Amino acid sequence: MTELRFDGRVVLVTGGGRGMGSSHCREFAARGAQVVVSDNGAGISGEGHDATVAEEVAAEIRRHGGQAVAYTADLVTEDGARGAVRCATENFGRIDALVHNAGLSLGGVPFDNERREHLRKLLDINVFTGWAMLDEAWPIMRAQHYGRVVLVGSTSMYGISRNAFYSAAKAAYVAMAHCLAEEALEHGIRINVLLPSSASRLVEAMPESEFKRWILTSLRPGQTSAVALYLAHEQCTVTGQSLTAAGGRVARSVFAETSGYVNPDLTAEDVRDHIDRITSATELTAFATYAESVTVLMRDLDFTPSEQVGDVAARTLGGPSSQAS
Repeated sequence: MTELRFDGRVVLVTGGGRGMGSSHCREFAARGAQVVVSDNGAGISGEGHDATVAEEVAAEIRRHGGQAVAYTADLVTEDGARGAVRCATENFGRIDALVHNAGLSLGGVPFDNERREHLRKLLDINVFTGWAMLDEAWPIMRAQHYGRVVLVGSTSMYGISRNAFYSAAKAAYVAMAHCLAEEALEHGIRINVLLPSSASRLVEAMPESEFKRWILTSLRPGQTSAVALYLAHEQCTVTGQSLTAAGGRVARSVFAETSGYVNPDLTAEDVRDHIDRITSATELTAFATYAESVTVLMRDLDFTPSEQVGDVAARTLGGPSSQAS
């Protein structure tokens, strides 16, 4: 079996000082990558600053003969997020892969106790930080006609009580990756989402239980690194997809629709009378793009377009399509 190597590649890992992030950094370095360990050492909810968290991981990598630098600015600021990419280019001359693993948790919060500032805080470290780093890295990756982006989401997007804002912020990655993947492909860039579950500081803070002990012993951070490395490698063949990773299990998470019910003269009563058929999950069709979903809709409504769906959709939504569907 040929080993997946990263010799000559530069990889930026956010949240790289602890848990899964530090595991990713060590594994990338062990396989030849030049690594930027980005972590400001904040606590679980984003408070505080400890530069030693990233510096110790980078120093450890160097002690073992690898190449790594620490980046300790706050990624929540736009300058801080863009600076992480600049750290890669200034120290190593390029950036080949971005693994946005950084995040925070405000704990389980009942919805009636959620506040706008909570949502803003979670969107900042996930969506806005992700955008700023991508915006900084995008022209570099386009110019070198190569890049890999891994956005680290969460299976909490499936729905978990008392985590509406956290789940919403993480779920945003899926739509972002789906949209950007089509734009990026012609430039040699692939962008995917990793949905990991593993032992972490968040799990350690949970009340003692059999479930907590199982996570700590069975879902090791290093088991998620295998998927992160594949998605960041030049041999990665997928884009715009979401892969779950936990305990050595890896699977694809999909947007899907049931076979549904069709009636051009649909009424509310029709929906009521056919709701079981509408919601039945016995027949599902998975979609990677909007174009795929609307193609099924057109088929069911007996419409055959004269133009490619992706081009029409892109124009309708305000911009040119970068790739035919």
